[in-house]
Amino acid sequence: MADLDHEYCVRYYDSFIDEGKLNIVMEYCDRGDLQRLLKNQGNKKLKEDVIWRLFIQMALGLRYLHTKRILHRDIKSANVFLCKVCGQ
Repeated sequence: MADLDHEYCVRYYDSFIDEGKLNIVMEYCDRGDLQRLLKNQGNKKLKEDVIWRLFIQMALGLRYLHTKRILHRDIKSANVFLCKVCGQ
């Protein structure tokens, strides 16, 4: 994971075990995750342009992983991290 470098993939820095638990040090994403964004929206829908922007960025990130022969096995809204730089 440390060798991955793509604008739509969160950077991995390090990992360690502390008190029997795996800790992963990753790039800070200042806007949280997609699950939290959707929860905070309540009944209010996301704008179509925001949905497309998120979808395209996710697809490009996954395509990059697939070119590296890496399969993401836990794609869900809680694992889609958002940041100001990403345009959300």
